[in-house]
Amino acid sequence: NKLSIFKDNIFDVVINSISYGVNYNEQDSELAKFTNIVLCNELFSLSENFGVKTFIHLSTSDEYGVMNGTINEDTQINPQSIYGITKAKGLEKLLRSSEGYSTNLIILRLFSIYGSNESDFKLMPTIINSLRNNTKIMMTGGNQMRNYLYINDLINVILIFSSGIKYPQNTIFNVGSKNTLKIRDIAEEISAIMMGNFQLFQWGLLPYRESESFEFEVDLSNISHVLDLKYENYTLENGITEILNIGSNANE
Repeated sequence: NKLSIFKDNIFDVVINSISYGVNYNEQDSELAKFTNIVLCNELFSLSENFGVKTFIHLSTSDEYGVMNGTINEDTQINPQSIYGITKAKGLEKLLRSSEGYSTNLIILRLFSIYGSNESDFKLMPTIINSLRNNTKIMMTGGNQMRNYLYINDLINVILIFSSGIKYPQNTIFNVGSKNTLKIRDIAEEISAIMMGNFQLFQWGLLPYRESESFEFEVDLSNISHVLDLKYENYTLENGITEILNIGSNANE
């Protein structure tokens, strides 16, 4: 009922967070194509037809594939997963179809985002639950790099782009943390925050995936320049502490 939603409401901004395949176990290629390509572009077309001013598309760093060195928006994409491939094709079609349209298209290419209410299969909940329950967990060697931005900082970025100010049309912005860390270092820091037992992590018992990225840094100069502010307000310690406080309050 997408059409009726647009007919019955007036929107200034549409934020496209449609996706399939974030969970590595989601491997249905047809569903990935429909969700990440077809629905994405249908939503943009409806937005244009009904006079939406700004369309914010949440892209993914998985479109880059295996990352090495400094990653900026001009880095050649080479997606390896069903998720990355279909998200890249959806964005490619979106960029073509948006040419000459009045709706302002903003693309936020997200690196790792974390926060409360994440699915249990994600890294942060896995680490937190293991430490909280004092249970051992099998891990890879932990040397792969990740760039984690707290969800509140992402929301802040989205709100700024939703403000009605005209930003560069059809532009891709990398969005992530200024700190790129090894998974082992992330686990160690969370363990220190929670005063947990770091020995619970059984390093090296799981194999690395073929598409792991080990040595890279994210170039955030484009979004930092356009927004003209420091959008990252949460350190890893701040973010994890807030997640733990939210969880404690929910259990009271």
